[in-house]
Amino acid sequence: MADMNQPQQHTEAERIFGVTCRNGHVSYFDKQRVCSSNNRKVVRGDGTELDELYLTCSQCDDAMIVHVNCEAYR
Repeated sequence: MADMNQPQQHTEAERIFGVTCRNGHVSYFDKQRVCSSNNRKVVRGDGTELDELYLTCSQCDDAMIVHVNCEAYR
């Protein structure tokens, strides 16, 4: 039987997400890394809580505001 007090482990596929900047480049981010940083605030949308992340395109340094569910990574 699994220990209910142990934190749930997330697979890499669940943690990694892609974002397209306004120039069409796709950058990939790890929720475990970006959700634990201090650059977020909670936004409510569709009855769910989303985090507003301020991310930068890895190819052109375009600033992006992305809404992501970081609940499991706080």
